[in-house]
Amino acid sequence: MSNVVATCRRCEYTCEHRHMHDAAHGIEGTHMAGTERFECSNCGHVTRYYTPGYEKFKFVLDGKDNG
Repeated sequence: MSNVVATCRRCEYTCEHRHMHDAAHGIEGTHMAGTERFECSNCGHVTRYYTPGYEKFKFVLDGKDNG
């Protein structure tokens, strides 16, 4: 997954946000629905497709491609 540079809603720092998701039962290459998220590398704030500020990220695994 590719990371994104964006301004964090919490710390207001423009930095890389890690694109993360959980694998189904730990099986590599799978995706657990609803677990896709972006984590700020500065403060650890997590953005999911249903939280404020989600518009700046593409949630392609959960089918919420906003771009």
